[in-house]
Amino acid sequence: VSQKAMENAKDLLQDQTDGWLLECDYVNEARNMQRYADLMRSMPAEERALYDIPAVVPTLSSDKVLAMTFVSGTPVSQLCGSHISQAIRNKVAMRIAIIKITELFKWHFV
Repeated sequence: VSQKAMENAKDLLQDQTDGWLLECDYVNEARNMQRYADLMRSMPAEERALYDIPAVVPTLSSDKVLAMTFVSGTPVSQLCGSHISQAIRNKVAMRIAIIKITELFKWHFV
């Protein structure tokens, strides 16, 4: 294995570690969730109505706990089986694609 490949692997591992550490920073995650909610409010109402995201509960959150409202729904993994119509699967896939493209190219928030 070349030295360059080893350096690339180390860089990739460091990026992953940094990302995981940020995911465990609940204050930062709460701030990101609030920013995401603000960005969602910038969407037209008819688009925003397609998505339901939990909200941070600041009075119950801390650097050790991230509390949020409960949002009921069906896990996406349960919508992939053949028992779900193709029309429903297409609708879910389209909604995921739209929000991900919006996050990346419009909001620059991933």
